[in-house]
Amino acid sequence: MKHPDLEQAAWSALKQLGEIRRAYLTDLEETFLSAMEKKYNLPLDV
Repeated sequence: MKHPDLEQAAWSALKQLGEIRRAYLTDLEETFLSAMEKKYNLPLDV
């Protein structure tokens, strides 16, 4: 799902998170994802 209001830099970073080949997020990755969800007020499907 695309989000038209998502800035290109944020979209690129979230796309990279989606390409990580492990079953968990690091603390930094989790913090970043949580901030993006809060900013755009919805869960993001990467």
